[in-house]
Amino acid sequence: MMPKKNLIIKLGYSETLDKEIGTTTSLGDVLRTTVILNYFKDGDVSWLVDGRAYPLLEGNPFIKRILIFNLESVLQ
Repeated sequence: MMPKKNLIIKLGYSETLDKEIGTTTSLGDVLRTTVILNYFKDGDVSWLVDGRAYPLLEGNPFIKRILIFNLESVLQ
């Protein structure tokens, strides 16, 4: 049986986006979300995250792919 594919989208951006402040990466939100990975240990997990949060996920044995999202380039 093939493992189920799972996509976790926790970019790590603050809920408030203000042009004067810019974007804020909430690294703690990304880190706290990693506790759910235990539920997917038999699955194929991909995680969509901001590049600044990448080091928090890099090397995690429960994550097969880390996809980098850049909000600034999307908003331009």
